Amino acid sequence: MFGVTAAETGTESAELLAEFVGLQKEIFSELGLHFRVLDMPTQELGLPAYRKFDIEAWMPGRGKYGEVGGG
Repeated sequence: MFGVTAAETGTESAELLAEFVGLQKEIFSELGLHFRVLDMPTQELGLPAYRKFDIEAWMPGRGKYGEVGGG
């Protein structure tokens, strides 16, 4: 997902990020997936990012979690 926000109140970016993560959580829940949301550490972020979430679902064939989304 990609979004652009104005900087009128200073909270728009965080609010949009929360909305994106919420939408993905809703989709994965409705699909019945067992997933987790990881708040990524700063060393994992690219240059333009200030915060990033990875969403991982349990993959039985692998026996571990794998990334299925993020925000």
